[in-house]
Amino acid sequence: MSSQYVAALVWLVAGFLLLIGEVLLPGMILALFGAAAILVSLLAVAGLDDIALQFLVFALVTAATILLLRRRLLLMFKGQQRGGSDDEGAGQRVQAVTDFQGRHGRVRWRGAEWDARSTDDTPIAASDWLLIVGHDGLCLEVAPERPSADA
Repeated sequence: MSSQYVAALVWLVAGFLLLIGEVLLPGMILALFGAAAILVSLLAVAGLDDIALQFLVFALVTAATILLLRRRLLLMFKGQQRGGSDDEGAGQRVQAVTDFQGRHGRVRWRGAEWDARSTDDTPIAASDWLLIVGHDGLCLEVAPERPSADA
């Protein structure tokens, strides 16, 4: 097997490994590197046998595709995302599943238990109803539900 085909095979294997890596670490960067490697593999089979020139083509194609296509490809392959604002869930009722120790406890929201922090020092017992006022990472900020003036 000539060195031309060995180089083409190396570029081809590298390209497919990069494409597999893209599946594991999505972001469209590895896919663009993989596509460039596969292109260089095809050029090597077609007669581009200078390894320095192969690396130059690989670098130029990768840089050009990242600059020109990455944003467009990310938009095209982007999954559905839920709006994730800081006040997601604000105003929704949750129920305490533990007695709060100080300001910290656990609540049930959307069928799952969440860590929660109370906004004030009001004692909160398990089964008390609370309102979500915000969140800090995965910790819900809650306040005791106040009885309405109508009650």
